[in-house]
Amino acid sequence: MGKYKEARDDIARLILSAAKNDPFIKHLIELDIDFEMTGGALIDYYDGRVPKDYDFITKLPDEVIDNCKFLYETSYSKTYRFTYGLIKAIVQELKTDRDDFDFTVSQMKLARVYDNCTGNKEFKVTDIDVRSVTTKVLIPTSFTEENAINALYRIPHFIKKGFVIPPETYLNLLDILLNNGRRPRNSELPKS
Repeated sequence: MGKYKEARDDIARLILSAAKNDPFIKHLIELDIDFEMTGGALIDYYDGRVPKDYDFITKLPDEVIDNCKFLYETSYSKTYRFTYGLIKAIVQELKTDRDDFDFTVSQMKLARVYDNCTGNKEFKVTDIDVRSVTTKVLIPTSFTEENAINALYRIPHFIKKGFVIPPETYLNLLDILLNNGRRPRNSELPKS
């Protein structure tokens, strides 16, 4: 087994183990709900923290929404406060495609879905950026003007989770904004 695959499998195991022990996720399993999650909760699981919120790619079913209080809606998501007995959680139904997320580490996905081959519901973690997760280095998904704005806005959030952004990456994101969405050629960069 290659080192990359081994590292990826180790990351997936840690995330799955933590998720299966999370009271909110256990409740979803008891309700027999299929779901897909992404974002910071998966990073929290990997780092051994309890997630502060859960970002769902799939629409939340009535069994979950019935126990939620609507909080607010943005162009990115609908946010709810879930309460069921002692279980409390902030849940978000995402409106954006995770391919549009700013950093590769945010694009990991945890899914509980029916597997046609086994006939069982299975947990899977996919789209793991091993380098970003293990080194805690932020890697932008693209260098477009829109992504640069969003990525720069999200950096403080990831710093709180222990991530860093290399100075050259940070400067490239700034350059994109300062040069109207295009990356400057090396000849246009100031000389040191």
